[in-house]
Amino acid sequence: MAAIMSEPELVFVGTSAEALSATEREAIPQLLGAAALAVSAPRQSGYSVQMAAINTGGNVVHGGNREYAFSASYVHGEEAVVSKLLSEHPNTPLLGLGVHGEFDPENDSFTLLCPCGNCRDVLLEEATPELMLVAGNERGATVARLSTFLCDVFRPAYSEKILAEPHMPAALDAARNARDRSVTTYTSPNIFSRLYGVALVDTAGNIFPGSLDSTASYDAVTPGVAAVQSFKNRPPGMSREVNGLSAVVIAGMSDTVTPLYRDRNAITELDDMLRLRENTSPTPVYIFGREHEEEWRENSFVADTDEWLPFPFTSKALGRSGLLAAKLEQLERYI
Repeated sequence: MAAIMSEPELVFVGTSAEALSATEREAIPQLLGAAALAVSAPRQSGYSVQMAAINTGGNVVHGGNREYAFSASYVHGEEAVVSKLLSEHPNTPLLGLGVHGEFDPENDSFTLLCPCGNCRDVLLEEATPELMLVAGNERGATVARLSTFLCDVFRPAYSEKILAEPHMPAALDAARNARDRSVTTYTSPNIFSRLYGVALVDTAGNIFPGSLDSTASYDAVTPGVAAVQSFKNRPPGMSREVNGLSAVVIAGMSDTVTPLYRDRNAITELDDMLRLRENTSPTPVYIFGREHEEEWRENSFVADTDEWLPFPFTSKALGRSGLLAAKLEQLERYI
């Protein structure tokens, strides 16, 4: 166990010092001290995440991200510590997560523990939106809540108005068909109502659907990720021109649909890349719940690719637009 650091200077993002409990404040030096010991193996990304987690009983663990070249088999830092802590102390709620990193208050620059979409999904499953997230070192740290990185309230919309737009009826049909083609053989019945299909529509009216696919080893390709791959690996005969997105359409199984943050992350990264060529607005996202003959007006919602992923973990948000430009050049060359 690491020596507990002295309490660092704190910067609050989306919360306040008054909202921090005494237990949480005492946990911050413990988290950062433990995270400083963590070892990672970022073989793909080169992006090291030294992390720690603490529960309400004061138990602390540390761990890091581990990646395996050209493989989807990886463990994110958040996954590593949450899994370890809950395995050792299964009946004690999580209190906070911390990541050890740079902090320079003199230059007003600091690290924010900004979970990727995948890890937002993990933390939502295992904790509450009030989970404390800390990032920094012994000199200073930022403090936020998981809720700062969530968007679960979308604006009600009129289905009739949405479906009056060109290509939208076909896009909704494609999203419904994608939903119905989900591979549910390996899906637990208690999450069946959360299934949805995705259709990406480009500015030329081409539609790229995405369905859930899973295997016996529980490796899953989620609908949004599948739709992005459909966009990049378009079928023979379709135009090879790379157009921007005009809409994201999601069709679910229940009255309300909450797209996975992993899917939001993938679609937003694609949208950021395509918007490099023109300074266009974020792409609208239309979400349709289960069809009711008389209740469509109350059963469709709208957001956009900026709103639905607060503090996005994307190349653009991380200041790596050069990587996005390289990805776009490759995409245009090989499509």
